[in-house]
Amino acid sequence: FYRRWQIAPHLSQVAAQYVLSSSAIGLVLMEKSGFERSQSWHGDLLNSSAFSGSCLGMILFGYLGDLYGRRKSFLFTISLCAIGSVICSLTFGSHTSMYVIVLVGRFSCGFGAGGIYPLSAVLAYENDDVRLESCAWVLAAQIPGKMLPYVVTLMFYNVDYGLRFRIVFAFGVVLSFIAMACVPKRDEIPIRGRVLDDGQAVSRFRAQISNSGYWMALVGSGMCWLLFDVTTSGIEWDMPTLLGTRVSGG
Repeated sequence: FYRRWQIAPHLSQVAAQYVLSSSAIGLVLMEKSGFERSQSWHGDLLNSSAFSGSCLGMILFGYLGDLYGRRKSFLFTISLCAIGSVICSLTFGSHTSMYVIVLVGRFSCGFGAGGIYPLSAVLAYENDDVRLESCAWVLAAQIPGKMLPYVVTLMFYNVDYGLRFRIVFAFGVVLSFIAMACVPKRDEIPIRGRVLDDGQAVSRFRAQISNSGYWMALVGSGMCWLLFDVTTSGIEWDMPTLLGTRVSGG
């Protein structure tokens, strides 16, 4: 049981990073297939929709995990990644309709991926004795997720661009379902060891927030994550263009 609660967060991080990183390379392949942006900023909006969705998901799903249970919220976030990937891979119609469809799909992917961040870390922390190390390994699983879109693109190097960008997006569905299949069928055990009742939890929380050191640690870690996400996301959105025709197959 605990083993599965360690595997699922890792695989969910791989899926989350894949659906986020595939946004930029999918757009390059779409443009190679004949998709034309009516405005130059449309591509930036497609990429930023996933990023803005992930920011909203991080804020919301940590709370929903406490409110409705980790497992239900965790499955829902992964489902959002799968649904968004399906939407992106099934784009059709005019350039405008394709743009709107992909925009909705990218936001759904980002919203789900943002929710996966806090829930996967909490699940790894609460279901392992070596808690901080478990969180670190879960976050390290982002690296293969960032690499996989390029691997998938190269695997289908000789495939038509119109089909290839759909394959790149659709592979996010495969990763999401693999992660969902590894989630245990019963809910997680909240925390190993003594479980606090509501009154104790509230008292402990009030004691923490009244401590100035708590707020300094919160602001410091939050700013570090902000700088990290802005830097890495900025690189991710431009990476396919920087790599040029070798990655896009042109």
